Amino acid sequence: MVTGSSRDYFVDHPKTALLVVEVSDTTIHEDTHDKASLYATGGIADYWVVDLTTDRVLVFRSPAPDAASRFGTNYAP
Repeated sequence: MVTGSSRDYFVDHPKTALLVVEVSDTTIHEDTHDKASLYATGGIADYWVVDLTTDRVLVFRSPAPDAASRFGTNYAP
């Protein structure tokens, strides 16, 4: 989900998003660790992972610095 309308992106792609939804089947560890850290570092406020193996939706919010994460930022617990 991005701000603006489709007309805003005729020439260029969006630079950020309000929400990213990942559908995960076999990559749940990567999606909830490395990708979460990457999206948090990019300032994505909401990141959802639809885990097809457990029929759950994991919601990550509030990016915050986290030196232990791969990209130095992660979602607050």
